Amino acid sequence: MVFEVNATELRWEMSRILGQVQHGKKIAVIAMHGKPIGAIVPMEDLHRIWEKQDDETHGERDPETGKRPSVLMTKYGIWSDALAARIRRVKEMGE
Repeated sequence: MVFEVNATELRWEMSRILGQVQHGKKIAVIAMHGKPIGAIVPMEDLHRIWEKQDDETHGERDPETGKRPSVLMTKYGIWSDALAARIRRVKEMGE
């Protein structure tokens, strides 16, 4: 459940609002002059947000191993082993 709280109310009622977020698993949207400027969310929600950001940045985890693909895979679309093989071939051609 989401509820809105203005910045002044937040200042005076911080403990009550944090209690609602913590125990009620609610999200407090903070508004200033009637416009939303931020939110207070339960830690479980924040962990889900961070995990999603990690998946977007570093690739999704392999369900079997729990490992993420290499940075090269997510950045350049190739596996690090494939890149290493390419580099070896280029070096061999140059020698």
